[in-house]
Amino acid sequence: MTGIAKPPLLGKREIESILSQRFAKDRFCRLKDLPSPEKLHGIPQACDLIIEAMQQKRRIVVIGDYDVDGIVSTAIMVDFFHRLSYPITSVIPNRFCDGYGLSPALIERLETDLIITVDNGIMAHEAAKICQERGISLIITDHHTPPLELPCAKVIINPKLSCCSFPQKEICGASVAWYLCAALKGRLEAKIDMGEFLDLLALAIIADVMPLVEVNRLLVRQGLKEMARSNRAAFVVLKEKLRKSHFSGEDVAFLIAPLLNSAGRMEDASLSLEFLLSDSILEAGEKFDRLCALNCLRKETESRLFEEALGQIDLCGEALLAYGEDWHEGVLGIVASRLTDRYKKPAFILTQKEGSLKGSARSVGELDLVRLLQKSHHLLLRYGGHKGAAGIQLRRENFESFKQAIEEELSRLKERIEWRCEGEECLGEIALESVDAELLDILERFEPYGEGNPKPRFFCKEARVCRYKIVGAEKNHTSLVLKNPSGNERKAIAFRQVYEFAPLASISCLFSLSRDIFSTESIPQLIIERLEIL
Repeated sequence: MTGIAKPPLLGKREIESILSQRFAKDRFCRLKDLPSPEKLHGIPQACDLIIEAMQQKRRIVVIGDYDVDGIVSTAIMVDFFHRLSYPITSVIPNRFCDGYGLSPALIERLETDLIITVDNGIMAHEAAKICQERGISLIITDHHTPPLELPCAKVIINPKLSCCSFPQKEICGASVAWYLCAALKGRLEAKIDMGEFLDLLALAIIADVMPLVEVNRLLVRQGLKEMARSNRAAFVVLKEKLRKSHFSGEDVAFLIAPLLNSAGRMEDASLSLEFLLSDSILEAGEKFDRLCALNCLRKETESRLFEEALGQIDLCGEALLAYGEDWHEGVLGIVASRLTDRYKKPAFILTQKEGSLKGSARSVGELDLVRLLQKSHHLLLRYGGHKGAAGIQLRRENFESFKQAIEEELSRLKERIEWRCEGEECLGEIALESVDAELLDILERFEPYGEGNPKPRFFCKEARVCRYKIVGAEKNHTSLVLKNPSGNERKAIAFRQVYEFAPLASISCLFSLSRDIFSTESIPQLIIERLEIL
């Protein structure tokens, strides 16, 4: 197949061996192997402040963020303090009215003695100064790349701080919040099972595309199990509405995360927080239906904006840059992700409002976006994020200079950066008759798949197309039935790809595997990423 070196022919035992080697030296296999909360710099001091505030009946406010990580971080904190029977207030900033994270305008609306940020705050210099002036204690818990000068908070907890000895730097904001709660539980000797929060935590780790290795992998594996048995009203409704008895990492990434993100993208993320914290099945069901409606609106808006952006970008450049007048801010990140996935280049998609450009960037391969943006910081009003995703704002008149600076820096880095994404790797060639329920069982033993643990891709050559049809509401997917020379038939689908085949056309394809969700039996289905008609 064009662009793919000839891979080795693999049997099931070879596949099992290759996957086993990925985690042969994994340090964290059981929950008791997890590093202690004190490994996160600042945890003891934060506990001191919070316990003192509780003892003196002070007002505590948790400030979250409008993506899944920020919503889940907030939900974990709210649920934890509820179990402690201590009243706190939580705020999810509105993307359109408040902007990102802890801001001076947000502080104006608060009456509080202690603020705890989750999944934000590491860039909140101005807000931190206001807290200091007003005598508000500020604890920042975050996981985004810290600036050279830190905000003047009482305590900052961030695994990326140079003084932090936590063994894994790439953890999400909800993990930091969960660890803070675990430390508080220990100090207060509270009878709270922190494992009961893992259903929520797994959502954030997967949605924020954290590498699924070591700590993250263990928490997600246990979290997916917790989801299956969870009695939270939100998860009961998700299982019922999505017709699932258990969830995979892909279910979270492609079904649940977009649903939860849709509220913050299109309206207000508080709806998703209320859904996760619903007290009853009825309440959760009503919130779920509202989220579904917003997700449909998100899809329509995203498709339109994607086509408009596609008409602007220069495919010959090192990066993909586009902006439009009043493009919907809530879908810019998704459009950037889709462009990056398609063209394997970093993307910057912005909306123009009141003389400035504001939007989202997405990375590719090993390119660190924050470090890239640091090279152009003099052209930016603000920026922040992490290696794979970032938010930026700049003046309209600086766009061309910014574009040129990004292109020049990417050209300079290209010789030293590995651009190929892990998702492009091919484990090996496999015969179509080896694609069966036993192979599915082997693959599922090494879940969850995602960043850092890519889902195995396989190559198949000279398969015959017995039948095919174009499917989907927008008629943009191709469903196929493939047959090899021995007569074995397998179902396959190519998402967002439309093909036409002559009778019994022969193809080669690159694919991953999943269970056919529309079958009551364990039937494997090929998820075709690329194919070539021979």
